[in-house]
Amino acid sequence: MTDKNKEIAHYKRFRGYDYSRGASLFITIVTSPRHSWFGKIHNAQVELNDFGRVVDGSIRFTLSRIKGLRLQRYVVMPDHVHVRVYLAPGLSEPLKVLGSFVNRFKSWTTKVFHQDHPMDVTLWQQGYHDLICMNERMIDAVDRYIDYNPLKYELRYRNKTALKLHEPLESFRLDGGEFWRGVGTIELLNENREMIALRVSRRTLNERIEEAVRRIKARADQFTIISGFISPGERAIFDALSANPNGRMIKVLPFSMAHDYTPPSGLLPLINEGRLAIIARGNSPEELSRKACLDLNAAIIPIAEKAGRAVYLM
Repeated sequence: MTDKNKEIAHYKRFRGYDYSRGASLFITIVTSPRHSWFGKIHNAQVELNDFGRVVDGSIRFTLSRIKGLRLQRYVVMPDHVHVRVYLAPGLSEPLKVLGSFVNRFKSWTTKVFHQDHPMDVTLWQQGYHDLICMNERMIDAVDRYIDYNPLKYELRYRNKTALKLHEPLESFRLDGGEFWRGVGTIELLNENREMIALRVSRRTLNERIEEAVRRIKARADQFTIISGFISPGERAIFDALSANPNGRMIKVLPFSMAHDYTPPSGLLPLINEGRLAIIARGNSPEELSRKACLDLNAAIIPIAEKAGRAVYLM
């Protein structure tokens, strides 16, 4: 998002992409200047006011009247709108089709808006953002972003400590000679609760992974699990713990954490529930590699050992 005092510079285009091939597009349209005209967020849910409901209905109505565009997912937030649409292939002027939706949507909602507000008050920022979803993984990520946007909004504005970047991160379990950052439920590092440093090889058979999932789920209320949660086995255990209300996890990134780091959308509910901390060491960016994973695994062992627990290896 742009600074609230700046206008969006017209249209953001993916240079070189042939839009006539079709695309799944993630579109963001923002009020000016990030004014919350449409309602509020309460308990991670959007509560639209009367005008917000007009905006909500206008998205669906406008898209239903434009050939070549199909609505796939959307959310109306207090001060912006996120929409994922499918742009059909084979259109002779695909960008005009896309622009037609945005222009009609803005025009109609602005007309309704000015029935109750002076004409010199601007409803929308100039232009819009659009992002091409290049594959199914990106589509899934965008859908999670849309679904969890109300929760992210509430955490950012109502529970600011949840997404606060802790730097330097201090804990008796961390090596004082290294620089750590963290977000989320940092208190998990200092709880009087044993830890398991989880490491599962990529070569581990599915049968053994399923066994590990069962064993850890059965004792989820006794331990905090610390891991990079990178390998398929580790991710399976993370998913199982996420679904268990007693699950507590510390996710260690294999690379440094940027100053503007925001957790992935799918992890926000765990942070909101006080069940997840995300930590990282160092200031130098590093590509995800086998060496980075090995260094990560080595780093989590002394953290868990200070809680009096051995490493869980597979």
